Amino acid sequence: MAIQIQSQKKTNIGLIIAVIVLVILAGWLGWSFFKPVKPSQGPNLQDVLPSSSFIPSELHLNNVLNNPIFQTLTPHITWPLSIPVLGRSNPFKPF
Repeated sequence: MAIQIQSQKKTNIGLIIAVIVLVILAGWLGWSFFKPVKPSQGPNLQDVLPSSSFIPSELHLNNVLNNPIFQTLTPHITWPLSIPVLGRSNPFKPF
């Protein structure tokens, strides 16, 4: 009878820990790269604009029409505009 001596398999603990660390590191890098990004809220409009811009300004047409600068303007076109005749009277007539 022969006696067989089985060699014990040595587990390399350092290699197992290195593989686990690499898997965790790859997972963390993948999550940080592909994670959803929150859109930036940006500043509030009240913080950016001065307070005087929130008061609605009133514009009266009479003030504009009676303005001397507006009255010095001259028209360069006649109103109402003349509309030219476009196309042919009978579009189905051969040339």
